[in-house]
Amino acid sequence: SNLCSECGLAENEMRFAHDGSLNYGFECISEPHTVKDFWSKTEKWRKMLKYLSSHGYSSHNGGTCGLHIHVSRNMLGNTVSEQSSAIAKVYTFFDMNWGDLARVSRRTDFGYCEKNSMSSNAVFDSKAKTKYEKWRVDASRRSQNHYVALNNGNRNTFEYRLGRGTLNAWSFFS
Repeated sequence: SNLCSECGLAENEMRFAHDGSLNYGFECISEPHTVKDFWSKTEKWRKMLKYLSSHGYSSHNGGTCGLHIHVSRNMLGNTVSEQSSAIAKVYTFFDMNWGDLARVSRRTDFGYCEKNSMSSNAVFDSKAKTKYEKWRVDASRRSQNHYVALNNGNRNTFEYRLGRGTLNAWSFFS
């Protein structure tokens, strides 16, 4: 509650929880935001990061902390087929640009966000000629592995897990 009041966040906008992948500490979980709403709170996010940093918390240097973003599946399409198509495009983009995305992520350990690979047990359409077409078949099924860069396992969201945790505002907004 101190953090929320210091930063101008309502207590229902942020919650804090234990995370088994963290060596020490807790995770900060924001409530869902539209893109417009998120950017309207830029100063609040900046104050939150500064508050945590000035009170001795760490993120980037903690070693196991990640910055994860959940995107509503409804934003990706109106039907499962449209959502699978959008997810397949993201998979394809990440596959084709993994080296650059890994560098931008600032991560050195990818144990919690491995590069996605097409499921070995996926039944691919024999007519699929491109990686995108193969990913599209795979994207229609939710993945079981939570520790991948693109987590397709949640029924309501699609999760980007590649970012390294940070209390630096520039890195956070990037």
